[in-house]
Amino acid sequence: ADRAPRRMCGTGRPVGQRQIHLAGPGGCPCGSHRWQPRGSGTNAGCSQICSCRRKAAEAKLAASAAQVDDLYNNAPCGYFSLDANGKFLHINNTALKWLGTTREMVIGRRTALDFLPDEQKAGFIERYKNFRTSGRVDDVEVDFVGVDGARRRVSVTATAVYDADGNFLM
Repeated sequence: ADRAPRRMCGTGRPVGQRQIHLAGPGGCPCGSHRWQPRGSGTNAGCSQICSCRRKAAEAKLAASAAQVDDLYNNAPCGYFSLDANGKFLHINNTALKWLGTTREMVIGRRTALDFLPDEQKAGFIERYKNFRTSGRVDDVEVDFVGVDGARRRVSVTATAVYDADGNFLM
């Protein structure tokens, strides 16, 4: 038999083994906990993960995500993100209503140029090139033209997002 010493966590349970442990007084209402290893080497230990507490935390996170999604999509102003080529990556419901189109018709398919009048396209191309390197644009007024031909004057303020290597993402 293998008699090598086994590392133990602070609870006296061997590291690396999953075990069931019944909660004592004041413990979790679900009555069981799962033990999972964390750490490595001499600092290894166990962390107690309760399934009902995890589920409650996941539900709270989902509710928070739904609230943020609602705030983004139903804001009184239009939000959108463009890739390095000016194609739409994200767009909220407000901007979609202004443009008279659907998310499926613009994401990855259309560019901001598709919704600008001809006389503003050259200026947008130059400003967008500068934006990708500078990372910011403030209060630039442009006209968006919806699919029905209606014009809407908007003021654009944006900050760029870059990856860890400094490459422009949106």
